[in-house]
Amino acid sequence: MGDFESQVHFLNGPGDYYATVADSRDISDHACTFDGPYYGSNCVSGQVRADQPESLNYECKWTDHQLILYPGQVVRQGVRWRTTPSFFTGWSFTLSSGSVSCSQPMFGGAHGVAVMAPTLIKRECSIPEISPFYLVIPPDGSSGAGQATDTDQTLMFVLTSDRNQYDGGERFSVHLSLVQPASEALVQHASCPTLYIRHRSPDGAIRIDEAHPMAFKGCPMVVPGHQPGDWQSGFELDSGANSRWSGFGEHSFQVLQLVGSLDDPKLHFATSNVLRIQVDDPSLIPRKWGQRVRGIGVDITLDKDTFLVGEDVPLHLAVENFDAEAPVYAPDPLWDPCGIVGIEVQDDTGHQLSYEARFQDISFCSGHGFGLEPYPKAKVIPLERSLDREGWLPNRAGTYTVIVTWKPWDGPNVQPVVVSGEMSPQPEIVAPIAKPYADVRATATIYIVGSTDTNSK
Repeated sequence: MGDFESQVHFLNGPGDYYATVADSRDISDHACTFDGPYYGSNCVSGQVRADQPESLNYECKWTDHQLILYPGQVVRQGVRWRTTPSFFTGWSFTLSSGSVSCSQPMFGGAHGVAVMAPTLIKRECSIPEISPFYLVIPPDGSSGAGQATDTDQTLMFVLTSDRNQYDGGERFSVHLSLVQPASEALVQHASCPTLYIRHRSPDGAIRIDEAHPMAFKGCPMVVPGHQPGDWQSGFELDSGANSRWSGFGEHSFQVLQLVGSLDDPKLHFATSNVLRIQVDDPSLIPRKWGQRVRGIGVDITLDKDTFLVGEDVPLHLAVENFDAEAPVYAPDPLWDPCGIVGIEVQDDTGHQLSYEARFQDISFCSGHGFGLEPYPKAKVIPLERSLDREGWLPNRAGTYTVIVTWKPWDGPNVQPVVVSGEMSPQPEIVAPIAKPYADVRATATIYIVGSTDTNSK
C-alpha cells in the first residue's frame, strides 16, 4: 500500500444507491501487481473514464490474469448499497412488522481507504455490492502518466502545525484557518463546524475521520487548555496521534468540509493544503541517563532549555531495565501509560511548584487496567509527556527543575501473604503482592522567559 496514493469519491445514484469509490494511483517507480489474497479476487474489468467514477459496473467477471499497474496508472473500485428499504434487496427484515431492517454504519470506504465518518456514510438497506477493479484511463489519454482527478475538491483552508517533526508517542494538534481572502460562501456557518481529516500513514493506509474543533466560538464543547478560535484567527484540531494512527515515517494530513448537500450526485468538499509531518522513532534519541540504581535507569531529554511563558515543554522520557537483579514490572506503556513515571517541577528555591504557580489546565489520562507487565532487559521504553498535559507548566518566568522518577515493582509473584476468608470454601487463600524494586530519578533545568501575565498562554 505504500506504493499507492488513494482518493475517495462519494456518489448518490443511480436511484437510491449510495457509493464510495476509491482511486489508487501507483506513485512508485516500478510496476505493482494487485495481490489476490490481500486485495481480493482477480475479478477485474476494462477501463472506465477517469472523470466518471459513477460509470462502474458491479458485475464481476472472473479472469485468470493479474492486474498490473505501472507508475502513474490508477485502479478504481467502488462499494455501493441501497439507502431505502426493499423486500427484494436480500437484506434481513423483521417479520413481525413486515419492514426491512436498515442499519447506520459507523464507518465505510473502499479499497485502500477507511472512512470513519458517520455523517458521510448513509444508512445501509441492502447487502453492499463491491465492484471489480478497473484500470482508469488517465485524463490526458496517455498510458502511464495519468492520475485520479480531484474535481470534487476546492482549496479553501490553510493547515499548519507547530513543528514538522515529532517523536512517536507525542500528542499534537494541527491549526486550521481560512485562505485569505476567503470566499465566505463556501464555508458552512454552523455554530460548530463538522470537518473531516484525511490522514495517510507511511504504509499507505488512508483514513478519513470526522472531526470537530478542539475549541471554537459557538461550539458547546471545549477541550481543556485550548482557547476558542474562529475562522479568521484559526483553531486547533486533534491530529489523531496515538489514538487513530501510529507508525514512524512521513504522515500527511488534509482537512475537508462538505460543500453543498449530502444528496448531491457527487459530494464536493472545500479542502486544505496537504500538511506533511515526520514522526521519528523515540527509542533512537540519544539519552543521558540519570544515576542507575540496581540496574535500572530513567532519562529526561528536552528539545531545548528555554521556553516562553505559556509555551508547552515537551518531555522525551525513557526508562530501561539495563541489568536488574530480579524481574521488574510496571504498567504497560501502551495500554496503561498513566502511572509509569512520576513528574514534578520545583522552583529555584527547591520547593515543589504550588498549584497557583502553574497553568491550571485539566487533563485526563485513561488506561485499560491490565495490571503490571514485565520490562525486559536492554530495551528502551520511550514515554512522551509534556508539562502542560501533566499540569506542571509554570505560569511565570523563572528557573525551574523538572524531576522524573521511576519506581517499578519487584514481582508480582513476590512475598506471598495469607488472606483469611470466612465465606470461602477454602479457609486460607494465598494472594501474591508486589513491592517497589528501586527508586530512580532524572532531572533537567528549564528557563521560562517573557511576560508574567498568567493569561498569556
